[in-house]
Amino acid sequence: MVCLEFSIFELTLLYNRSYFKVDMKRLTITFSIVLLFVSAAMVLGSVRFGEFTASPMDGYALITWTTEYESGVHEFAVERSIDGIEFMEVATFEPHGPGVQYRFPDTDLFKQGTRTFYYRIRCENVSGAPEYSDVQQTTIIISGIRQTWGSLKALFR
Repeated sequence: MVCLEFSIFELTLLYNRSYFKVDMKRLTITFSIVLLFVSAAMVLGSVRFGEFTASPMDGYALITWTTEYESGVHEFAVERSIDGIEFMEVATFEPHGPGVQYRFPDTDLFKQGTRTFYYRIRCENVSGAPEYSDVQQTTIIISGIRQTWGSLKALFR
């Protein structure tokens, strides 16, 4: 048996011969604060990254990631670094929703002098505040011929 009895400031609930009293003032304040945080996250935007990998392939790096949650996301940017500190943007993607696997083959590596690369994903929210994934590291094996060709190609850009 469920019985509800309430006044403006107190709610009494009888369930299975047990009484529960709820202070409505406190409930209203708690509910309002939770609603405020949920609304702020929806307006400002947020993302929860799922799986993120940087895998060495035959002369390039394959960057893949998923998201578990996307709200208010304007775009994703793949960023690369040779030292794990200074990152530069190498590609951008429009958001497609949670659960979608994003893929980026970074084929522009052979002109670089280093063989170890660091990657992260930057999420630009509609509020303009960026969010970052964890950093992934990968080491690429590049042939001398391919590296020479990359250097020549870079001269004509």
